[in-house]
Amino acid sequence: MTMAAGALSAAIISCSKVDDNRIPPTLVNIQFRNVGEWDIYGNPAACSVKIFDKEKGIPAASFFTATTFTGFGGVMLVADPTGEFRAYDRACPVEARRDAVVVFDADNPQGAARCTVCKSTFDIYNYGAAVSGRAADMHYGLRRLRVSVVNQPTCHAVITD
Repeated sequence: MTMAAGALSAAIISCSKVDDNRIPPTLVNIQFRNVGEWDIYGNPAACSVKIFDKEKGIPAASFFTATTFTGFGGVMLVADPTGEFRAYDRACPVEARRDAVVVFDADNPQGAARCTVCKSTFDIYNYGAAVSGRAADMHYGLRRLRVSVVNQPTCHAVITD
């Protein structure tokens, strides 16, 4: 009986674990050198997002430096309803391709982002957890990144992996 209970417990734990490491490890380093850069390019208002993709020149090619890296599928910087910052690699963990990215659904007040290919949805206010689609079925979440507002003379904020 004890062995069966242990097996059931292990099955429940493994079913609820979210895999947010499906995207190949790729450098992320986005620095906002001063408050002005943060206000223009970063610092999304509550319940909104900012996108960074060096290959595509988003937000503006002039923003990027030689030491800027925007991950595998680009970076999505999010401010949740309380103003807390979160960041994710935009590559869909189901597709795991650079061209299969998630986009913010501005019409959804719950903070949803949807994959442009498989249509899975993710809760970007809740650590990138999958809400629907194949990502939810497979327990795949968005790859989370770190956002630090350091407020130093040469660096106001940074997004890293």
